[in-house]
Amino acid sequence: MYKKTKNYIELMLENKVMPGACVLFFDNGKIESICYGYHTYSKKQKLEENDLFDLASLTKVIGTTTAILNLIEENKLMLNDKVKKYLSISNEELTIKNLLTHTSDFKGYIKNRNSLNKKDLIKALLNEYIPSSNLGKIVKYSDINYIYLGWIIEKISGQSIQTYIQDNVIKKFGNNTFTFTPNKENCVPTEGNLVGIVHDPKARILGENCGSAGLFGSLNDVFKFASIYLNEGKYNNKHILTLETVNKLMHVYTPINEQKRSLGWIYENGNLSHTGYTGTYLSINPLKNQIFIFLSNRIQPIDDNQKYLKYRNKMIDIYESEQ
Repeated sequence: MYKKTKNYIELMLENKVMPGACVLFFDNGKIESICYGYHTYSKKQKLEENDLFDLASLTKVIGTTTAILNLIEENKLMLNDKVKKYLSISNEELTIKNLLTHTSDFKGYIKNRNSLNKKDLIKALLNEYIPSSNLGKIVKYSDINYIYLGWIIEKISGQSIQTYIQDNVIKKFGNNTFTFTPNKENCVPTEGNLVGIVHDPKARILGENCGSAGLFGSLNDVFKFASIYLNEGKYNNKHILTLETVNKLMHVYTPINEQKRSLGWIYENGNLSHTGYTGTYLSINPLKNQIFIFLSNRIQPIDDNQKYLKYRNKMIDIYESEQ
């Protein structure tokens, strides 16, 4: 199953794109999971399926998107709601849909952003980033969209976004190791000496109030989540999303000639997909009953993003050619 993709992942290891990776293929009831390589290039510790990865921006689709979609299902929120209804921002036109589809076209700059304290960073993120004249017209990926969505959930629920995700999304999957506060002993290291601490600097500062990154999880955890899209929005017959919501996601919500994005997800050729900066990738095709999960720590020991992107994009192309 997916021989060319597996061969290419082995080539990525040979060329030191990452020290290791845990991958899973699901295709019409057939499942195969493999862990390649090690935690680090020192080869002291082999990767195992229960190891926890910093999932980076997979937090957006696993946690925050699911939570937002649930609130829409419960009529506590609407796609076309103005963000100003919930947050103290100056723009009158920015909507929930803009945030979900990365069509906000934020412009702005925060000096010394990664050295600010939490209070000052929150204030700056609300005041210094302003949608430009291309609001709703172009796709420009930004973590700010999902930080705002997290704060909107906090405003509605009265809980921190990470607590809300744990209580209202993660717990529905029964026994799992998804967590925002992992035990370092179970974690795969990321850049430098970071182990069990979220890699993204904004997420480190914002802590429990960050909805764009911060979730750790294993290969099996991500598969549990992905499986709901092949099972009418359910996990073990427990409602996570409605079938109507899943069906609504199988559409492009962004302008023509822009990156094809659904609500929270990239959507192309039947695949709902998302990447994570630390070296993670998730693709789900409800139409073909297929899932591909790729978890790596490609930023260990250093962050060579350009090299990784070249190989990752090729890997995705090969996988899609084998679907």
